[in-house]
Amino acid sequence: MLYLNIVIPCFNEEKRLDLDAFSVFTHQHPQVHLVFVDDGSTDSTNQKLHAFCKKHVRCQLVDSTKNAGKASAVHLGMHWAFKKKPSKYYSFLDADLSISLEQHYALCNNLEKNDLSLCYHTKRKGKQSIRNSIFRNLISKALFMLNSKLLKLNIADTQCGSKVFSSDLAQFIFKEPFLSSWLFDIEIFLKIKAHFGLSFLNTQTRGVFLQKIKDHHNTKLHLSSMFKLGKDYLSIYYHYFLK
Repeated sequence: MLYLNIVIPCFNEEKRLDLDAFSVFTHQHPQVHLVFVDDGSTDSTNQKLHAFCKKHVRCQLVDSTKNAGKASAVHLGMHWAFKKKPSKYYSFLDADLSISLEQHYALCNNLEKNDLSLCYHTKRKGKQSIRNSIFRNLISKALFMLNSKLLKLNIADTQCGSKVFSSDLAQFIFKEPFLSSWLFDIEIFLKIKAHFGLSFLNTQTRGVFLQKIKDHHNTKLHLSSMFKLGKDYLSIYYHYFLK
């Protein structure tokens, strides 16, 4: 059985795909399988990944029929891995490698060493914090306040795109589609809390501080995205607390 499947959702990533880094990583870690999911890209992302996966046997390209968002892409990739390449652990990582593959792999080692069910990266606060745009920092702080007050989740950074799961937890979390394509990370923690309880959430999940992150300044959130975030947040709140 494989050690780890890494699901990598992709949408119009042609200018940010570091295929050399993926190639080196697969050669250094033969027990890891990379599952790229093209979420309906309109640039040359699909063609680049198709050619890359043909040359790398431990890489797979899964095509989405349309652009349905990151949550749907990760869900699709996980189900492909469950059926085609079962592994001990499952994870997802952003395609731009703002968090390096090696940092992500170390996260899996942390999970195994400490016999946990979920490990996720989080940004350090204070003087050693990793710099990010002012706008993104404001969103992060707003989400933390809302999560703490409304959703009763005291998790500093739910949105970091680097998470590793045990096989059992992954198959539970990704059994059903998510409500939100934008804020599905929050749903991951709410699903755990609702099904397994607060004690499990506190003892079987762990945030690990990032050592380094590459900030892509060309990643932009538009005003329309903010409305979508608000709508999705209300849907999550209704489903888990009012329904």
